[in-house]
Formats: sequence, structure tokens, C-alpha cells
Amino acid sequence: MKARFSRLISVLLALVIVMAVGSASAITNDPQKLDTYYTLALNAIQKADYNKAMSYLDACGEYCDETSNPVLYADIHLKKGCVYTLLDEDQKALDELAEATRVQPKLSDAYLVKTQIYSEVGEYAAAIENLNTYIEQTEAGEEYELVRAQLEALQQI
Repeated sequence: MKARFSRLISVLLALVIVMAVGSASAITNDPQKLDTYYTLALNAIQKADYNKAMSYLDACGEYCDETSNPVLYADIHLKKGCVYTLLDEDQKALDELAEATRVQPKLSDAYLVKTQIYSEVGEYAAAIENLNTYIEQTEAGEEYELVRAQLEALQQI
């Protein structure tokens, strides 16, 4: 059951990580560089070159801040959290996801990634809490009830 749950969350994580928020160049001091680094980061992620992706995402941070473009800023931190998850650096991932949701509390995909991290480390109560937040924000229903039931079962073990 745990392996099946992990595969489900991994598929969802892959979908989250490659989704873009449109053009990265909106409201920045150097839109061309930001757009270039953002595109390079997405390409590196798709090629599973996560260390290179992280360097490009870090470069994006040089050209975007939470004041000038909070949506893109949060998206960059979401992607960094996803990459850290794929690199098995859970605490760094959680820190990035916390920053993303601090700026954009309704960034539902961040809660889904947190669900994966907490479930993999056996913190099922936190996983359920984040999954509930995700479900509430997205109004996702039946498709996640199985996931919640599996987490609750794992929490009882």
C-alpha cells in the first residue's frame, strides 16, 4: 500500500514541477534574464538534471522578489521545493515550500508536495493535515479520498 501511495504522489509531483506560471518576465528588473533562467530551469527539470535546475532557479531569485511578482516568486520556491524533494533533501524542500506558502497561502500544489514529504518520513498526521488543505483549496474530492484513507491507515500502524 505504501509503495502504491508513493508512486501516486510521485506522479503528482512530476505534474507540479513542470507546470509553468506563464512568462517569467512579468515585473522584474531584467525580464529577459529572468525568462531565460526560468526556461533553463524547466528544461533541466524535464531532463532530470536537478542540480543544474537548482542553480537556474537560484539565478531566478536574483531577478524576482516577493514584492515585484509574488506569484512567480512563490512558484520559484515551489519548484525549488520539488527539486529538493527529488534530491531527497526533505528539510530544504519543506523550507522552500514554507516560503512559497508564506507569500501565496493558496498555492495548493505546495501542500500536495508537503503531503508526499511527510508521508515518506512517517509523519502521517502532518501529511493528512497538508492533504486536507490541498483538498479544501482545490475542491478535489473523490480522487484524494483514497490517498487520505491510505495515510490514515499508515498512521495507525
